[in-house]
Amino acid sequence: MLEIYLVRHGQTLFNEKDMVQGVCDSPLTKLGQKQAQNVASHLRQVAFTQWFSSPSLRAVDTGEAINAYHHLQPKLDRRLMEMNFGSYEGDKNAVLWEDRNMPFAKILEVGWVDAGGENEAMVASRITSFFDELTATYQDEVILVTGHGMWLKQALGMLNQDAQMASRMAKEGLGNGSVSMVTYTPEAGYVIHFFNDTTMAKEEV
Repeated sequence: MLEIYLVRHGQTLFNEKDMVQGVCDSPLTKLGQKQAQNVASHLRQVAFTQWFSSPSLRAVDTGEAINAYHHLQPKLDRRLMEMNFGSYEGDKNAVLWEDRNMPFAKILEVGWVDAGGENEAMVASRITSFFDELTATYQDEVILVTGHGMWLKQALGMLNQDAQMASRMAKEGLGNGSVSMVTYTPEAGYVIHFFNDTTMAKEEV
């Protein structure tokens, strides 16, 4: 059985300033660093065998805090990068959404291709490629993945097979430093054991 822990990066400067942050990057704030350290402390007893991360510094820095207890060689994978918002990168989030005068689901379908970015289907292709390779390559391992809010939420939605969980996912964004855990077996497929646990980021151990 594969155990996969999916961790969103801690709060960043752009998160704090409510700015668009896809492929562009900004550093973890002091709060974000603390969130990463708290998550690391909670996960220190988990016997991780592999660590995959988006190459964005905010994801790597969050993972490094966790990896301080595990000493794994990071595998940086561009398929884990956040959705690309094109020319909206670094703009205010309000502008990103207000410029698309349509329902939220339609916005993701259309995406920001016209601005040099991506849409949901393009990100889905990256997600599928990553998880197909993961399950083909590894068995009976415990894997840490550090990444981004929209990518991780979309990935979890694609992996989910439970209707009740799907209803919750539709209403809930992933918090900074949140942890979700999924298992995979060929027989059962993917099973989400917990989703968007933000208590680890908030509490010291």
